Amino acid sequence: MSSVNRQCRLRGRTLTRKRFVIRFGKREDGAVLVEFAIILPILAVLFLGLAEFTEAFSINRKLAGAAGAVADLVAQEPVVNDAFLGDTDSLAEELIKPHSATPFQLVVVSVVADASNNTTVDWSYPAGSYAAGAAYTLPDGALTSPNSSIIIAETTYSFTPTVGHFLGTFEMNEAAFFRPRRANRVVKIN
Repeated sequence: MSSVNRQCRLRGRTLTRKRFVIRFGKREDGAVLVEFAIILPILAVLFLGLAEFTEAFSINRKLAGAAGAVADLVAQEPVVNDAFLGDTDSLAEELIKPHSATPFQLVVVSVVADASNNTTVDWSYPAGSYAAGAAYTLPDGALTSPNSSIIIAETTYSFTPTVGHFLGTFEMNEAAFFRPRRANRVVKIN
């Protein structure tokens, strides 16, 4: 037999080598498997990325809610102390659940404006977060008027993606601004 006419066995049928190659090239039995193998890593990355984005978005919304709740509570009191502010810190940690409170930080600041509307720190919690009397720059929008004050709650969360540890840690920050309600300014006593 010549080499061209050698026969191959395929599913019980005898075919010439040339016909076997032509027929094998037309088969599409494994095409779906190859396409799935190509698309699977792309789908996995999209799914995991969406899961991480959703978690980060949830944490960011909870930070904003915690900052707003704490600033609102402090702004309602004419006088606060460390025990009250510690309770608001515990409240904020509860508000960010089910996320971990370990990378969470809360800072409450009372900022006063003088007659020229220059803003300075009156007090901060935890102590030492901001130096009393230090200048404090507020965002644009005229949040204060001369001889007034404002309560600011700043929340920070160090977010480390669950799946993407190689991406590192991202700092998320939110702040809420409330005017004191029952007094011109909130006084902090020890």
